[in-house]
Amino acid sequence: MVKLSFLGGAGEYGRSCFLIECGKNTLMVDCGIMKNARNFNDIYPRLDRKTAERVSHVFVTHSHEDHTLALPYLVSLGFSGDVLATASSIDETKEYFKEWRNKAEDKGSNLLYTLTDESKVNFKAVDEQKTNEWIELNNEVSFKYGRSGHTSGSVWYAFKISGKTLFFSGDYSMESTLFNYQYPELTEAPELAVMDAAYGDYNSRQEHLIEEIMNELKEALKRKKRVCFQVPLAGKSQELLAAVCKRIELNEGSFIYMENKLKQASKKLGDRPEWLTERSAASLFKKIGEADSPIAETESPADVPPGSIGFFTAERLEEKDAWAADGHTHLVTAGPENETVKKKALEYGTYCKLPFNVHPTKDETAALLSYLKPAKTIFTHGEHEDVNRLIQTLEKGNTHYLNIKSGESVTITKSWGV
Repeated sequence: MVKLSFLGGAGEYGRSCFLIECGKNTLMVDCGIMKNARNFNDIYPRLDRKTAERVSHVFVTHSHEDHTLALPYLVSLGFSGDVLATASSIDETKEYFKEWRNKAEDKGSNLLYTLTDESKVNFKAVDEQKTNEWIELNNEVSFKYGRSGHTSGSVWYAFKISGKTLFFSGDYSMESTLFNYQYPELTEAPELAVMDAAYGDYNSRQEHLIEEIMNELKEALKRKKRVCFQVPLAGKSQELLAAVCKRIELNEGSFIYMENKLKQASKKLGDRPEWLTERSAASLFKKIGEADSPIAETESPADVPPGSIGFFTAERLEEKDAWAADGHTHLVTAGPENETVKKKALEYGTYCKLPFNVHPTKDETAALLSYLKPAKTIFTHGEHEDVNRLIQTLEKGNTHYLNIKSGESVTITKSWGV
């Protein structure tokens, strides 16, 4: 018998945290926070000391805050096991730890853990050359992972536990124009698939969305606006950068400007062509920092000349906000929105939010389910109502859909009943 508990991330967007229990094995997939929670108690997953002390391994799908930032809190409750993730996810997660701590200190907020707890998170890098290979964790548990197309280093996981197969999609995209998706190689259909449903029943092709963003960008540059993209550290920042370099012709002597940590995160892709849809794209990232690179570095968005393009995190746009005062800035975000940045942009310049896919559309969800053919499917990373709408639009096929909320559990029995 395998029990799966949803400590966060089910029926809500954020704090993904899934607990797998079978006999003496207690594993966890992701351990994140809800950044924009209305109540303090909703920031962290439903964790307690008894649970934390039993967990032997945490499997991280990728670095984003809603999947990783509760790891130090888990340590503070007594977790002392290994945290498995790709090398790039580990590096990025440590950066997110720093950002979250700095933000809390700036606001005078108290974290539920100490800097020592943060340092005790025992990361172990998985071998990225062994994707889609079963790896034995112990006599009862094996696992495998593969590229999920969400960021560089993002993965899905599959587990074999006491004869049962469980699949966790993580955040994924099969239509990314930069990051490739690796289909799971499973000899048997999973008893249970836990699937990303962040976009519900939304449907739109990524290429069309990128064209809309590029048209918006070209119009703003014609008006001699300073175009600043608000982006996360990893994922859509690199995909948008690649799209801009491919589709926008810069004037002679012009550059694309980036803050340092975005530049460094992007540069690493040059050494990871296997994660990209086209290996030729790696050359763009490999050139970052070289003399003939079109990428220049600045920590101040206000230093981006009018008629040029800059890439900055929301944290940098908040901290270095002189860009908002001169009226030259056209700020573009593909989400998630930062209300402070948005308010400043609307007050002094212009602002535009455009859709950009980093999660599966309805068609991608249907395609992966058709491929996996799971006996049961649970959608996470989406509000309860959005998940319901998605379920209504999908063909039933051979899978049974369960709409679970955080705090609830399911049990997989010998008869495959859940």
